[in-house]
Amino acid sequence: MKKIMLSSIIFSFIGATTITPYISFIDYSKDTSKDNANVYGLYLSNFKTPYKIEIDAEYMTLNYKNSPTYKQTDLTIILNYFKNNNYIYRAGIHNIFASNPETITRYIPGNMMTPSTTTTTTKYNNTYDFVIFGGLTYYEYLKFNTKVDFYYSDYQHLNVYQISPSYGFNFGNYYSNIGSFYLQGKINFIKLSNSDAAPKDNYVNVDVKFQNFKGPWTTTLKLSLGKSAYKVAEDGFVVYNLGDEYKSAYSLSVSKKLKNNDYITGGIEINTFEETKGYEASSTTYLINYTHNF
Repeated sequence: MKKIMLSSIIFSFIGATTITPYISFIDYSKDTSKDNANVYGLYLSNFKTPYKIEIDAEYMTLNYKNSPTYKQTDLTIILNYFKNNNYIYRAGIHNIFASNPETITRYIPGNMMTPSTTTTTTKYNNTYDFVIFGGLTYYEYLKFNTKVDFYYSDYQHLNVYQISPSYGFNFGNYYSNIGSFYLQGKINFIKLSNSDAAPKDNYVNVDVKFQNFKGPWTTTLKLSLGKSAYKVAEDGFVVYNLGDEYKSAYSLSVSKKLKNNDYITGGIEINTFEETKGYEASSTTYLINYTHNF
């Protein structure tokens, strides 16, 4: 399971302060015990030269077909330092507070007067995991950017190390009939400390992002190719923390500028993964957010 947030909500250079509430619904299908999930979140950022702080708070409920609901709260805090209009240094932490359901069945023997009974209750076990990360970006605004991010994930039974270098560039004419474009490629190298936590202990995964900017519209297509587990994505805001092995992901989102610095975004994302080895499952995520910059 991954934490969901539509990355298109983060407009890094639009305003000094950004506020974005968002909501998403996830529908699971094929061979999985998961049924559906609901996600509610709030993203905040404030930029004051040379620093930008970003905070994302999110609450998720994951409903299973034949077991109690799993609950999770995420809190991500990131500090960015801009230097010489070409460099960005980033450091952050992604906190994961999970409530794992445990079904407890108790047998109460009967006697001559009363029959035996069985009672079932749900107990929630609370856990805390975290991801700490840092990164460096070199960019020339509206031309290109190259960056590398380092992630360390600490779970109850596992440590995960990830390095993600990427390169992106802009091309086209914003004022032409088809607008301007941005293309980015990223490679994720993931190493797990415990080989029992996933089918493999090493993964190489590739992300591709393609964007079009035309008038008030921004269209974003994303692809994630190659298997992965316990992956950290979207600059630390997204974490796949439930141990499923993901095979691929595809997403499409469309944003429109309404007035001043207000934006609305809608999107859909399709993931394929294995919850049980040899059996393919999938999820479809529908999400919407509203962004205000001031």
